[in-house]
Amino acid sequence: MLSPLAIRPAAAAQPSQPTQPSLLPYPAGVHMLSPVASPPATAPASRKRKASLASSDGGSSAGTTAGSTAGSSGPAGKDDKARDRAQRNREAAQESRDRKKQRMAELEDQNESLRRSNAALATRLQAIESSNQALLDRLEALSSQLSQ
Repeated sequence: MLSPLAIRPAAAAQPSQPTQPSLLPYPAGVHMLSPVASPPATAPASRKRKASLASSDGGSSAGTTAGSTAGSSGPAGKDDKARDRAQRNREAAQESRDRKKQRMAELEDQNESLRRSNAALATRLQAIESSNQALLDRLEALSSQLSQ
């Protein structure tokens, strides 16, 4: 989901003349507040997929007991189903927390990298502005010499 600060450029016509190469660390047309796409993480197999894999190994899975069957509707079967569902829910919640922690670590790394890049660009900008001011002063001095 995009944050409210994310700004995306409007679809604009392509310029007919070539432009100066950008000194920015991101491609043209991408605003610096736009979210950065990350490579898709491989998702774990779904529960149905896990169940079909578990049933293909001879019918014995770690989540079932010897006394319960898939079709049992007695109180023991309901308890087993509820226990299995609770266990799957705990595992899914843990996986979700792990994914969130991983994403936060990636965002913190990206944030630090962007801060370093920003500091380097600020230093470079200051040097270029200083050089530009020196050139403007020199141009003014030469212009005044020519006019005399």
